[in-house]
Amino acid sequence: EPAAAEFDPLRITLTADEVMAIYPTVEQAVNAAQKMRNAASAVLSPYGLGAGCAIHYGIVIEGLFGSQEVRTYTVIGDVVNTAKRIESETPAGEITISDAVYRQLGDRVIVEPCEAIAAKGKSKPVAVWRLLGWR
Repeated sequence: EPAAAEFDPLRITLTADEVMAIYPTVEQAVNAAQKMRNAASAVLSPYGLGAGCAIHYGIVIEGLFGSQEVRTYTVIGDVVNTAKRIESETPAGEITISDAVYRQLGDRVIVEPCEAIAAKGKSKPVAVWRLLGWR
């Protein structure tokens, strides 16, 4: 969480072994993902474990969700679900960005194309890129 918080997220949600952070810009998201990947690698690699990061871009729905007894303030929507699907296919130690993120960043980043992801709930495969760094 400290690595995610360093880049001024609008919201951070921790669930089990996952961190979901919402940033105002894709640039902040990329910087945070690089920092989180490095922090996770330093902690997990001595145990033979790893974590991947994924970044997607779009509009989310934010608010209180749940019942009268149990509510949580979070974000939901297709963008959140797609980000989760991309993350679940991201190898440990890597950062995967969606095509929507790549279009925002353009030639400012170094990427490699990845095989498109057949994501649940999507009629077409989701185009993704392996983020290697900033130019």
